[in-house]
Amino acid sequence: MSADADQVLALARVVAGHGDESGLAVAHLALGLMTFFVAKADNLGWPETLELALEHLPDDAPDERVWLWQDLALARSGRGDHAAAAEAAQTSARLAREHARPLAEAGAEIAGSIALRRLGRLPDAVQACMRGLALSLQQGDERGAAAAWRDLGLLQAAVGKRADGVRSERRSLDLYRRLGVPRGIAMTLINLGVMLRDDGALTDARSLLEEAVEVSRSVGDRALETEALDELGYWHVVAGDPRGGISVLSDGLALVDDRGAGQWEVSIRRRLAMALDGLGRHDEADEHWRTALRRHEQRGERRQAAELRQLWASRVSMRRTGPTRAATSRRTSPA
Repeated sequence: MSADADQVLALARVVAGHGDESGLAVAHLALGLMTFFVAKADNLGWPETLELALEHLPDDAPDERVWLWQDLALARSGRGDHAAAAEAAQTSARLAREHARPLAEAGAEIAGSIALRRLGRLPDAVQACMRGLALSLQQGDERGAAAAWRDLGLLQAAVGKRADGVRSERRSLDLYRRLGVPRGIAMTLINLGVMLRDDGALTDARSLLEEAVEVSRSVGDRALETEALDELGYWHVVAGDPRGGISVLSDGLALVDDRGAGQWEVSIRRRLAMALDGLGRHDEADEHWRTALRRHEQRGERRQAAELRQLWASRVSMRRTGPTRAATSRRTSPA
């Protein structure tokens, strides 16, 4: 898939720069390939294609400009550049307001809330998400409202309002099921499954996460399938089945490796390391710790790298007391 992404970017570069019509064609190409980049290429080449499209976009294309900035916010956040993602979302929202595009503004607010949540700016993220939800409801956009409820649920859980978060996720899931949006269904199933798992409702959580794997697999969304396998694998670890967890997590890692990149790789490797440590397989665990740390360092994620070093050191110190069961932890951003 990395080769496919390179070919897409190369094609866009050939087309760009041959006048306004060519610039508009590149913009439409970049916008039309959003699902490809999210579900197949896992962000390889996505930000670069969007930036190229913005560079060559003619001045009289306000709608394309709004949506390109919004997609760039999602692409940069998926790459781990959350500060730049928040700025791109703000640009998209501002342009949408200037050109009276409330649906696009709602999407930009929701995209911005994702980046702000990953930056740890939870109050700002809640406000942005609420603005996106209000705009979606005002415009009668049920799909946009479903996305807003989904992201709001994560934010409510993050600020300690877990019951509110579960209710928001259920509202989102009901909407997505009625609208027949499989990717939205899978994303919400994951969020709800994680919340219930962390609350100890393991039976219901397992059912939701297993359905998320099935739905994401049925639509060929390998990035989403990887996330679902990551969370289902960790369910096994939490439930006291580290061997089952290693098996499921390894399936997820195989998807990451086969794709050549993956925003869920660090999470999967961290959880594999914890499960392997719990079984006394310390050499294998250290290999995953080491690779996960290297991924953070390659991306310039100093805070996450420092946190991972601390977690790894704590696990090493625990080895002196013998095999231990991996402690549960709330799901955070993918890496």
